[in-house]
Amino acid sequence: MRDTLNNLSIYENLIQKENKDISHYKEVIEKAIQLNGPDSKGVKNGYIIINTSYQRIINTMYSAGYAIEAIRIVFKDLLANYSNIWNREFGYIELVKVVSLAVLLNIDADEIKPLEDRLVSEKFDDCLINFLIKAIDPSWCYNSKSFEYPVYECLLEIIDDANASYRINEYLVDKWYKLHKECAWYDSHKNNKNLYTGYWSFEAGAVAKILGIDDSSLKDVKYYPYDLVHFEG
Repeated sequence: MRDTLNNLSIYENLIQKENKDISHYKEVIEKAIQLNGPDSKGVKNGYIIINTSYQRIINTMYSAGYAIEAIRIVFKDLLANYSNIWNREFGYIELVKVVSLAVLLNIDADEIKPLEDRLVSEKFDDCLINFLIKAIDPSWCYNSKSFEYPVYECLLEIIDDANASYRINEYLVDKWYKLHKECAWYDSHKNNKNLYTGYWSFEAGAVAKILGIDDSSLKDVKYYPYDLVHFEG
């Protein structure tokens, strides 16, 4: 396992539950489309629930030690669903997570194009998102040097720093967890309902991968997704 704050049995039960939820809500969506059309509120809500389940499955699979290839398959389903529903009402942190995973899992430019189209349609021009997408699709059209939301401003210092490995370590140890204090999953390892899926800084891993830094010193640093950074499939 990559994260031992839960045991393997609990992780596997979580994955099973989320897969059941996805199957259930896919059926609900089909019925809602037949009754009220594809743009109805019920359909959109169903896709949002499925999106959350996919993200929890990916987190849990990685924490439980699943093969990256298997996680990549699930991520493609997440990306297709997410690209179908994304708009500015979705959280910025979630967007950074999805695009960071696309970098880490070596998603092709044509696979992220539907999400790019969504971002363009809403003129979403953010320097971190631009940095991440350009690593996948060099033709990406936006190049703003400012943030739509200033959550990850400190990452710009890492991107431009010759000593990036040290700065990522500092970010992970001193800043990352605190930055996410308002997230629903914060402190979930303390919850007695076994809802914890793992804490991972996918954006730090994506930045390290794009920069090609020597991250050997980060291998055992908390929150750093070392295996994903080195995935070449």
